[in-house]
Amino acid sequence: MTDAWTEKQLAQFVRVRDGFIKTGFPEDVAAEHAARTIEQSRKRPKKAEPDPANPTKDDLYREAMRYNITGRSKMDKDQLANAVHGHRRMDRHQ
Repeated sequence: MTDAWTEKQLAQFVRVRDGFIKTGFPEDVAAEHAARTIEQSRKRPKKAEPDPANPTKDDLYREAMRYNITGRSKMDKDQLANAVHGHRRMDRHQ
């Protein structure tokens, strides 16, 4: 166990450890497995937050669907960005 764990991680550790104990693991082995589980989850890279200044092609495509832009399925990212940008401008002026 580490001092750097958050309360949420500590609670998860207790749940995982108790689950191992219920399935028949000795308490010390269960604690070791649970600690390893928490540490592995801490090392996983976090998902990047979406950047509104640089939307993905999927983001642009979804927005193009909202605007009902025809031909969107054949457009590349730059074409989608231009089409969506044009519709955003029209929305602001209405």
